[in-house]
Amino acid sequence: MKAGMSRDIVFAAVVSAAVVLGAAGTSRAPLVPYQFEGGTTISSSQVNDNFSALANGLPSAKWVSQSTNLVTLTTSWQNITSITVTPTADGLFFLMATANLRMQYTQGSSQNPEYAGPFVNVCLTTTSNGGYTDAVCTGVGLQVFSGQQNVAVPLFGIFTGVSQNTPVTYYLTGSLNPSSSGGTLTSTASGSIGALFLKNYLQ
Repeated sequence: MKAGMSRDIVFAAVVSAAVVLGAAGTSRAPLVPYQFEGGTTISSSQVNDNFSALANGLPSAKWVSQSTNLVTLTTSWQNITSITVTPTADGLFFLMATANLRMQYTQGSSQNPEYAGPFVNVCLTTTSNGGYTDAVCTGVGLQVFSGQQNVAVPLFGIFTGVSQNTPVTYYLTGSLNPSSSGGTLTSTASGSIGALFLKNYLQ
């Protein structure tokens, strides 16, 4: 998959999530501090406050891509890419990431890599060079007996408990799970992360 296509997938997923999560959030509580009925006298400051509340309540998206920055994966967890975002209020982040893997396998004693168990681990986490803790993870197995395989791996998750004006960094990480049959697995990786903030409406 081309790098530009992976960025488009991330961006499209973030925009779609904005519609879904935004609709879910607005059904819980009014977004504006003032609600008016017919015949009510209103002030310009109340109208301005309502507009400000609407602007602050809308989800905001930020995304970053380092598709040309190839990372050579090892059996230890490594950062593929990361994104740092600062929420404007207490709430949560919806994250969507794509890891682009270039996997190379040299066959060992097993005739089928499915039995040997070589694969690449990929996680979306809050820990630099982190693995399964506080993370969304998947394993990517080989579909070839020997040779190269290119795979685009999507990941998404909801990370709660973010605090107003407190920066938080999310990492796309990867590691190798070597073959038990004596085969050799290598892989490089690049990736993109999208982050969508949703304000906490339940106080």
